[in-house]
Amino acid sequence: MPAYSGSRIINSITLYFRVLASSSAGRVKGAIKSNSTVTETAEKDPYGDFGAAAWGTYSQEWTTNPATGENWTPDDIDDLQIGISLYISGTHCTQLYIEVDWGTTEGWSTSEWQNTLETEDEYYEDLTELDPDTEYEFQTQAKNSAGEGEWSASAYFETLAGQPTMRRWGGSILPAGAQRIGKGW
Repeated sequence: MPAYSGSRIINSITLYFRVLASSSAGRVKGAIKSNSTVTETAEKDPYGDFGAAAWGTYSQEWTTNPATGENWTPDDIDDLQIGISLYISGTHCTQLYIEVDWGTTEGWSTSEWQNTLETEDEYYEDLTELDPDTEYEFQTQAKNSAGEGEWSASAYFETLAGQPTMRRWGGSILPAGAQRIGKGW
């Protein structure tokens, strides 16, 4: 994984492994290695859980690093290793991967407005009480009588050290299929 140098909170990591067992004796265990400590998932029975010669996916989530008992850190993620143990011939793994939830559940705020916006109109919101020299993440989402749209991809910015702590952002409403989100800083 690429090194991460930001300051975001890591909510959890989830190990996924897609397996198949062609024998009722087939068993599997996923594992992570952090800080030289190996932590395994409970033993799984893919034959019993998914059927004979059927692929299925297991997952295990950790909200804290089991090696330290503390919250995950970017250094933990940079050094993380994953693995799998397959027991008995005829047990196979086709995918093994980790998902890191870099989301920040603390400090989120939302803004809603009641104005009607037309295509190509822009909306701006003052962002106040920002800390200097701090990385922030934001997303936008449209809501209307048809329901809620998808959240935009996350965008990140860092406030400057010693600078005023107010920035502006905005999103443009574009015709269906358009890919641009406008931002005013």
